[in-house]
Amino acid sequence: MKASAALGTLALSGATLGATGVQALPDGPEADEDTVALQMFHREWTEIESRIPDVADSGFDAIWVQQPAEMKLDWDDLTYDGTMGFYDEVGPYGHRDPHPPIGYQPIDLRNFDSSLGTEGELESLIETAHEHDIEVIVDTVLNHMANPDGPDGRIDWPQFEADKHFHNNGTLGDDCQVDGEAANYECDLLGLPSLDVEHPEVQSAHEAYIEKIAGLGADGLRYDAAAHVWPWYMEENINPLADDLGLWRVAEVWDEGDVDGLLEWADTGMTVFDFPFYSAISDAFENGSMENLSQNAAPGVVHRDPSVAVTFVQNHDAVGPGVQPTDDAQTVPEGRAVELAEAFILAYAGMPMLYRSGPEEYHELEDDELSTLVAVSNEFAQGEVIDRDVGIDHYVFERDGNLLAGINKGGQTESVTVESGWSDTVLVDATGNGDDLEVGATGEVTVEIPAEGYVMYVDDADSIPAERGISFESTEYAIDGGESVDIDVTASAGKEALAADVTLAVDGTDAATESVDIDAGSSVSVSFDVETADLADGEYDLEVTIPDDSDTATLVVGGEADDGELTLRTTVDVGYGQSVYFSGSADELTDWGGGIEGTWSAGNVWEVTIDDPGEFEWKTRRGPSDATGDVWERGDNHNHTDLEVDHQGWTDDA
Repeated sequence: MKASAALGTLALSGATLGATGVQALPDGPEADEDTVALQMFHREWTEIESRIPDVADSGFDAIWVQQPAEMKLDWDDLTYDGTMGFYDEVGPYGHRDPHPPIGYQPIDLRNFDSSLGTEGELESLIETAHEHDIEVIVDTVLNHMANPDGPDGRIDWPQFEADKHFHNNGTLGDDCQVDGEAANYECDLLGLPSLDVEHPEVQSAHEAYIEKIAGLGADGLRYDAAAHVWPWYMEENINPLADDLGLWRVAEVWDEGDVDGLLEWADTGMTVFDFPFYSAISDAFENGSMENLSQNAAPGVVHRDPSVAVTFVQNHDAVGPGVQPTDDAQTVPEGRAVELAEAFILAYAGMPMLYRSGPEEYHELEDDELSTLVAVSNEFAQGEVIDRDVGIDHYVFERDGNLLAGINKGGQTESVTVESGWSDTVLVDATGNGDDLEVGATGEVTVEIPAEGYVMYVDDADSIPAERGISFESTEYAIDGGESVDIDVTASAGKEALAADVTLAVDGTDAATESVDIDAGSSVSVSFDVETADLADGEYDLEVTIPDDSDTATLVVGGEADDGELTLRTTVDVGYGQSVYFSGSADELTDWGGGIEGTWSAGNVWEVTIDDPGEFEWKTRRGPSDATGDVWERGDNHNHTDLEVDHQGWTDDA
């Protein structure tokens, strides 16, 4: 039995999964495992604000946006690989994102009107985010100001003087005139003038800058290039100020090998992006072995102190695993390796920060699979990580009695038998990809992980049951006069068992009643056989009720519905890269051709909505996504009264 059946009609996607609601950033400098954040870059404030409802619907708890102060670069300075821009024909930081990102060469830290939008627009964005229970992390630049030279001539910094507020010691890695540790903090990074943070006027400017960000309602800070700011300054000035203002913070310390060094930075009072773990993730999901991600092998802050580790698969500077160059970086998704790596960090320890490149599209806000994983992360990804089994292509781990996760990057299904922290219970896959698992007294269980896929098992008793409800399986039923029509409805119990009558009314008059006895968290289908001999041709209002809920539909007697639509639906797992196509004896279903590609939803439910063609027969076909169906469903044809059917299997099944 699939998890979808065990969980009743639970919609395992986005924030609908759980009952606890959206989580918040932790008050102090900790990486909260109950928080999933989304990086939203390369968009104006108004564009980001317009998508906040979608961010909330996708289950994210926080967003990270770019540095807001007046900046040197504008949108015209951005370049993709192979196009002209601020640098040259080849973008220097990756295949897909435009560079250099605007915001990171600030001119005046007091002026928040910039290429990203006005100060008022940023404040409005933050207010809208808060209305949707989403918190906002704002990027800050403390290390440097804009390079004064550029293609449009020399610029000035209204706040600072070149010979007073900067180090003027040359460029790190080039003509730096300082030796030892100080070189990292007092020479220019990438030619960007390094501020002298010992100068009281620089400190005052930074204090006002951060206070201004807090005053707009921001909830947290990301410190850009923090590795090039003196640690004492972060510990004695910046982080205490953030504490006083109630701002959470995470630092960019780009070091992929020195976990001890990153922990020392965290000790100054902040969380850190886990670059060593990012490097291990990239290697494992690209061409390496998943064995190198295990706790005994992989470097990572998350393995030493997950409370200060912000994990990520990619960001605006760091390319994710398997990402390839493309002529259409704005609209083409990164690929399955990135998606599997995201599933991994969403189930793993640390606080995940997700990012999808391509500023013209929001793939991450239109991805039902990702929304489901975000919900699983918020609800179940807590507790100690316990490695259960790891191989070249797979990694199975447990979150201490809360979640049993399996990731498989290989091209074949992986089946592994592991110990678990459960006994005498049933585990269900909250993503709908795997069969239910019965766990015996020993706790041993066999997990099957689909090719290039994942499973996320939770205790059936811990899963969040559906709300009590009743619904028709179609919005409209059409029948010739004098004939009987089957009207199917689904009743769900919710958090408590339901023993009640389900009543169907036609034009306000009770026509039929069926009694149901449903276990908590489950649902049943109820079918009413309605006679139309006494009904004149025309439309009739249908209403079905149970205690605390009802639903409506339309009955059309003596003819087809005018401009009506109907939805065909079935549940079947076809594997990654495959789709279900609906074909039938009507033009709307390609007249027994390759079929219309269905839409997938959690629980491997496939459906298609078409104009109602009247009487017809139909079946499903299986085929590659975005192509056509080539393998037929077994068994008899379905007819126009069978709108939601049990799948009969495929003709090529063994």
